[in-house]
Amino acid sequence: MSPRSLTATDQVDLIVWLSDDMVPVTVLLSPLSATIDRPAVRDAGCVRADGSDLTLIPLTWLYRCRRITAEMFLQILGGFVRPAVVH
Repeated sequence: MSPRSLTATDQVDLIVWLSDDMVPVTVLLSPLSATIDRPAVRDAGCVRADGSDLTLIPLTWLYRCRRITAEMFLQILGGFVRPAVVH
């Protein structure tokens, strides 16, 4: 089996799987990249999913019921937010 990059569905499935655990979790995911052999660039931003965020529960239910797509899930969480840089 050859390696492949993660899809938006793979990323959301990871968030959902990690949030199923009873331990509070914070997940930071980088945006999807065309290359699979390079680490993510910090300036590209990330999606943050906090286990303590009460919107994550209904969002996960909507995703599991196939009412929203993985792309919509990521957008509702705020999309890929870039870190602030102060010069």
